[in-house]
Amino acid sequence: MNLQKILSKCAVLVVLLSPLSASALVMRANGPEPVIVQIKESLRTSDDLDNRLDELVSVRNQNRLSVVKWWAGRKLLVMLSFPTNFTEQQAAAVIVRLQQLAAVEKVVPVSAFNLYFRSGDFVRSYGASEPIPDVSRRGFDAERIGKPVFSPPDQIALAQRAHASNRLIVRWRDEYVWKAEQTGFLQRIANLHRDAGCRVVREQRQSPTRLSHVLEFDDPSTLADKLKRYMDSGLVEYAQPDYIYKAAATPNDPVYGSQQWTLPLISAPEAWDLTTGDHSVIIAVGDSGANVNHPDFSPNLWSGQNDPNTGVHNFYDGGQDVTDNFGHGSLVASIIGARGNNGLYMTGVAWDVSLMILKVIGPTGHFSHDPMDPESERDAFSSSVSGAISYASANHATAINLSLASSYFEYTPTGTVFMYDPAIQDAIGGARDNGEGGMLVVAAAGNGSSDNDNDTYPLSPTSIPFDNVISVGATDINDQRALYSNIGRYRVDLGAPGGTDTKKIIGLSQTVGYYSFDRGTSFAAPHVTGAAALVKSKYPWENYFGIRDRILMGVDHVPVSQTDSTPRFENTFRTKGRLNLYNALQPRSMVRNLSTRARVEDGDRVMIAGFVIGGSTPVAGAPTPPPLKVLIRGIGPSLPVGGDRLGNPKITLRQGNTTIDSNDDWQNHATAGEIQSRGFAPGNALESALIATLQPGAYTVVLEDAGNQHGVGLFEIYELDDNEQSRLLNLSTRCLVGTGDDVAIAGSYVGDPNQAGPKPDRRLLILGKGPSLTAFNLSGVLSDPQLEARDSGGALLASNDQWQTIDDDSGSGHALEEKLSPSYSGFAPANLAESVLWPTFRPGGYTVILSGANGSTGIGLIEFYEY
Repeated sequence: MNLQKILSKCAVLVVLLSPLSASALVMRANGPEPVIVQIKESLRTSDDLDNRLDELVSVRNQNRLSVVKWWAGRKLLVMLSFPTNFTEQQAAAVIVRLQQLAAVEKVVPVSAFNLYFRSGDFVRSYGASEPIPDVSRRGFDAERIGKPVFSPPDQIALAQRAHASNRLIVRWRDEYVWKAEQTGFLQRIANLHRDAGCRVVREQRQSPTRLSHVLEFDDPSTLADKLKRYMDSGLVEYAQPDYIYKAAATPNDPVYGSQQWTLPLISAPEAWDLTTGDHSVIIAVGDSGANVNHPDFSPNLWSGQNDPNTGVHNFYDGGQDVTDNFGHGSLVASIIGARGNNGLYMTGVAWDVSLMILKVIGPTGHFSHDPMDPESERDAFSSSVSGAISYASANHATAINLSLASSYFEYTPTGTVFMYDPAIQDAIGGARDNGEGGMLVVAAAGNGSSDNDNDTYPLSPTSIPFDNVISVGATDINDQRALYSNIGRYRVDLGAPGGTDTKKIIGLSQTVGYYSFDRGTSFAAPHVTGAAALVKSKYPWENYFGIRDRILMGVDHVPVSQTDSTPRFENTFRTKGRLNLYNALQPRSMVRNLSTRARVEDGDRVMIAGFVIGGSTPVAGAPTPPPLKVLIRGIGPSLPVGGDRLGNPKITLRQGNTTIDSNDDWQNHATAGEIQSRGFAPGNALESALIATLQPGAYTVVLEDAGNQHGVGLFEIYELDDNEQSRLLNLSTRCLVGTGDDVAIAGSYVGDPNQAGPKPDRRLLILGKGPSLTAFNLSGVLSDPQLEARDSGGALLASNDQWQTIDDDSGSGHALEEKLSPSYSGFAPANLAESVLWPTFRPGGYTVILSGANGSTGIGLIEFYEY
C-alpha cells in the first residue's frame, strides 16, 4: 500500500470520525471536566451491587466529588464532577482510585463519552437525588426502552392472521425470573398456568433472567381471553399467539431444470479457489428437515445431529426426527452444503461444512394441522422458529437459514401498524448477543405477489432490524429481479439466484437418487447462508457482523445495460447488488485515513479526536488481534485556507487518562525520519506528527495550539499497516463548528488504490451531533447540525438535517431510522435536530461537512462508524 499515492488522490480534504476512548481531561473554567463511571454489568444482577456501590459512595465522599446525574438503561452510568479547585493531576489520581473499585467497569471523561457509549445508553436519566427504580437499576427493563407498548391481539385481530388455535407464547419479565426460586415466582407461574387452564409444552431459557413458555390449552375459543389474562397479570413482557409461518417457496409449479446454473453466476468457481469451507463452521437450517442419511448430506452433518444428548432437533412436534416431508428443507440444505467434489449428486455453495438440521416446518404429530389454515402442514410456528434460533445460537452455529416469512400487524384507529413477532425478535436479539461472536440469521425476503415491498409491508423475520439479520431477495438466470420476489430499498439487503418457472433451482430430496426443483426467495437465501460458511472458513476471527459486512459489501452491481452503468437493483435492494461469493472473500475496503479540519480554541473548544482500533468481537479460538501502526498529524500553518490558522499545533495521544505520546514540532519527534521517508512530512516545521504502534482499543488525540492561540487546525490519522483484524473502526471529533472556512470538514480515503482484484464497498454510519452534548455539561453547543457527503470531485452525494428524515423519500415507514433505534442498535441520536448519513461508498476519497443549519454555530460532534 502506497499511502503517499492515497494522499495525492485526496483532491478534497477527507476526514472521518468515530467513537473515542477516555481522553485527557479537559480543564474548564470551573475545574476538570466531569467523568462518566460505568458500573460493571455483572454486578447489576448481583446481591453484592449495593455493597459495591457503597464503596463508590465512600470514594466519592472522600474526594468531594458530586453526582451530576445517573443513567439506568442499557448500562448503569453515573456522571461525577470534581471540586472546582482540583488540578488535572488530582483528578487523574481520583480516576485511578475509581477504576480500582470492584463496582467500576471504566471511567470516561465526558469529552470522550462517544468512544465507549452510544446515544441509546443515555436515553433515560435520573437526577443526583432522584431514586432509581430497582428494575431499571438492575437493567431488567432495558430492552423496553423505545419499544411501543405491547398489546395482545383481540378476537378481530386474531381472525386476520393464521396461528395455532390452542397455543400461545409468554415471555416472563426479567425482574421476576431473577431469583425466581427464592421469591416463589415459579410457584406464581404455576398458579397462573393452572388458573388459565394452560399447560407448558416447551420451556426456553436464553439466560438466567430470560424465560419463555409455550403453552397449550383445550378450548381454542378462549385464546384472546387467555392472552389478555397473561398480559393483565403484569408479569410478562408479552403474550402472543403461536403464529404460522409459510415456507417462502412458491406454489407447486411444473418441475423443470437439471443443472446448477446459479453457482457460476455468483462466481462460485473463483471462490472455491480460495476456500471450499471448513467442518469447524456450523450452519443451522431451520426448515422442514432433511434426509440426514443421504450420502451427500451425511459427510457434512454437525457432530451433534444424531446425538440424543444434544437435545431436541424437531422444534415442530418434538424429538429427534427431522425427516423432510415435502422436500423444501432438503433443497435448502443442499444449496448450502451438499458435499462437493465427491462424484455424487450435486455440490453446495460450501463443499465442507457442518450442517445442523432443525425441523421447524410440519407435518407430523399433533401440531400437523391447524383448523385456521388448511395448508398448515407446510407451516412453522413462532415457537418452533424462535426455539430453533435459540438452540442453534447456544450450540455455536455461525448462521441459521430461515426460508420462511409472515406478516405481523394490528389494525388501529389510525391505520394498520406493522410490528414484529416478539418471540422471534427476542430469539434473534439473543443470538446476536450470545457472547461468542453472535449468530447470523439469513432470511428469505418473501414471495409477495402484488404486495411485494417490504419497506411498506415488513415481514418477520426478514425485516426485523437487528444487524445480525440478512434479508435476501431473488434474481433469475438473466440477473433480473425475479418477479415474485419481494423487494425493499431499505429492508431487503441483497439479491441471490432464486429461479423462475422456466429455470428453477435444483436440490436434493428426501428420497436418495431423486432431486427437487423449485423457485422462490426460499432458495435465494441459502446461497447467502452458504456464503457465510465460506467467509467464516477463510476468516475464522470474524463475528456475525464481520461476516455480514463482507457479504453485503462484496455484491455485484449489475449495470442496467452496456451503455448505462446505473445498478440494475438501484431501487430493489439496499446494497443495489446481487451476491458474489468471490468478492465476499476479498480483502476489505478499509478506512485508510481519517481527518478533521475545524477551528481550534481552548478549554472545551480544543479539538478532541478519538479513534478505535479493532476488528470483530473476539471469537473463541480466533487469533489475538495484532497491534496497528498509525501516523498522526496536527496541521495549521500550511493549511490552504483564508483567515486565522492554528499557528503552532500540538498533538497529545492518550489512552484512558494516560499520555502515550505528544509532539509540538514534528522534526523533534523520535519518528521524524520515518515520517519523512514515508512522504508525510508536514509542510511547516511548527506542525506536529508522530508514529505509534497501538494495541486494539480506544484512543484520543487532543489538538491545541502550543502558544494558546486560536485558528483553523487539521487532525489526521493514517494506517501504516495492512491488516484486516486490527484496523480503524471509527473516528469521532468534538470541535468548534463555525461558518465559512470554520465549518468542520471530515473525510477519509476508503480502500487501497493499489489492491489487485475486486474492491468491495464500504458502508459508513455518519452522525452529526450538538444538542445532545448538553447532557455532558457543555454549553454553547451546535443547536441544529447538518451533514453533507461529497465525493473527491466535490459532487454532493447525500445530505441530512434532521436524522429521522434519512429515508423520508421512500414512503417506507422510516426503515433505516428503525435500525438505529434504542431497541435495535442504540445509535439513534438523542435529539431530533441531529443528523445522520448512512452511505455506501465505492473505494475512493470522500468529504463530510458538519455545519449549522441557518448559520448556527457552536461545539459539535461528528462521528464515523464502520457499521
